[in-house]
Amino acid sequence: MRAYRSAVVFFLILLFAASTAFADEEARRLVALLDYLGSDYKNAVQDGKVLNQNEFAEMQEFSKRTLELFKQLKEADKADKAGVEPSLKSLAAQIQNKADAKEVAELADGAKQKLIATYNIVPYPKQLPSQANGRAIY
Repeated sequence: MRAYRSAVVFFLILLFAASTAFADEEARRLVALLDYLGSDYKNAVQDGKVLNQNEFAEMQEFSKRTLELFKQLKEADKADKAGVEPSLKSLAAQIQNKADAKEVAELADGAKQKLIATYNIVPYPKQLPSQANGRAIY
C-alpha cells in the first residue's frame, strides 16, 4: 500500500512539473508573438489604412493566435496569472480596427512585460556568444 501511495505521489509531482513546463513554454511563445506584433504592425497599417494586405492578414492571424496561446496558458495555470487577458483582447480588436501602430505597440509591449515578469522569462541570451567558438565554426 505504501508503494502505491508513493507511486501516486510521484505521478502527481510529474504531472505538476509537466503542467508548469507547458505553461512556461506557452508564456515564452506568447512573449515572442507579442514582440513580433508590436514591432511589425507598423509595416501593415498606417493612419488607419492597410499598407500591405499580406502583412495585415498576418497581423490579424497572429493576434488570433495570441488569444489561442493565452487560452492554453490560462488552462494550464487555471488562472490569468499575468493579468493580460484584457490587453490581449484589446490588442486583437485594435488590430482588426486598423488602430494606430503606436497604440498596438504599447498594448503588445505592456502584455509582454507582464508575462516576462510573471513567468521570469529572460528575453535575451544569458551570455554573449563566444567569438572564438564562432571563428572555429565558421
